Amino acid sequence: MKFSKYLPEFGWDPIIYTPENPYFGIKDESLLKDLPADIEVVKRKIFEPYRLYERLIGEKGGTVNQGFIDKEKYKTSIASRISLWIRGNLFIPDPRRFWIRPSVRYLRNYLKKHPVDAIITSGPPHSMHLIGRRIRKKMHIPWIADFRDPWTEIDFYHKLNITKLADRIHKSLEGKVLKEADMVLTVNWQMKDAFQNMGAKKLEVVTNGFDEDDFPAQQQKESPRFTVFHLGSMNSDRNINNFWKSLKELSERNAELNSKLRIVLIGKTDPSVIESIQKYELTGKLEHYDYMPHARALSMAGEASLFYLPLNQTHNVKGITPGKLYEYLALRKPILCIGHKDGDAAKILDKTGAGKNVQPGDEEGMKNFITAVFEGYYSVEDAGIEEFSRKELSKRLAGLLTDLQDSINRKY
Repeated sequence: MKFSKYLPEFGWDPIIYTPENPYFGIKDESLLKDLPADIEVVKRKIFEPYRLYERLIGEKGGTVNQGFIDKEKYKTSIASRISLWIRGNLFIPDPRRFWIRPSVRYLRNYLKKHPVDAIITSGPPHSMHLIGRRIRKKMHIPWIADFRDPWTEIDFYHKLNITKLADRIHKSLEGKVLKEADMVLTVNWQMKDAFQNMGAKKLEVVTNGFDEDDFPAQQQKESPRFTVFHLGSMNSDRNINNFWKSLKELSERNAELNSKLRIVLIGKTDPSVIESIQKYELTGKLEHYDYMPHARALSMAGEASLFYLPLNQTHNVKGITPGKLYEYLALRKPILCIGHKDGDAAKILDKTGAGKNVQPGDEEGMKNFITAVFEGYYSVEDAGIEEFSRKELSKRLAGLLTDLQDSINRKY
């Protein structure tokens, strides 16, 4: 969406192809204001299997949100176990596989009448890349596969109960996309290295970012409370008990911090997080909102004293750089990241001077940073934050598109 907003400023006019009837657990219609009024959007009705999933497990609004797989439920519910097995082994690479064939058929006809200079497929869902791959093979249009998250290296992959046969199919398709795309984009350097090892030809990093238009100056608020703020979903893999323990112990030592402490969580939150907050007797300081429109959430984020950024404690933690990190950067408030010391998130914080990365077991490190922020000893250096603006990132993407077009023209 943000690329579509800014690419025209740099000489590229996007045409959006998207389903007319996608099925999502949450929709934020307010985000549509970012799209240029004259942008061309091509919509097609598509088959969505999620409604069958609802019937199978007897729940409504139940998109398979892999980051929130309820382990106990999937151990005990036969329907849930069956649905998870189907998701991992029959819906390859994902439940949007049913978009592939009709989309290719439609787009071949559309593109004959409306030629384009390049195609970008953005995933997940990684089925989008399979659409791009087929169009590339049939019509020889330069194709960029844009990975916002990994495929087989994503942290919940092992939870899908994937058989050896399905695993081979997933990895075979992933390899074909990486090797056949004219260019592969990733959002961080760890993912780039992983894809390089899998045989990707041409790789570039274009990170996530923030849109300056989303952050008017009046949002830079000062709150009388010491507000620890988390924006977005927090699953059980991001529940760092030591953080809540550190907040509890600091509050017991410091009466002023205890009186001012406020914890704001906006987004879907795993029950284990709430249980930890209760365990450390912080419930009275908690404000929790399951969902909030993006603009309002960012407005509230302006009241933050400290942004909390726990990363998934999984094998791929070094390569996790959530979108919220960049929105935190835009608000120029201190960020406490709980992640790997050599991870990409730590690299960004070191580069910008916007906060500190602490290992999950380092309680003293957490306490020292929280104390420094509370007592005013730490301030954001604001070095190089602008390179992560959506406008600058779109400018970089436009340059890559032009380079790709030039190289294809020279080849033929």
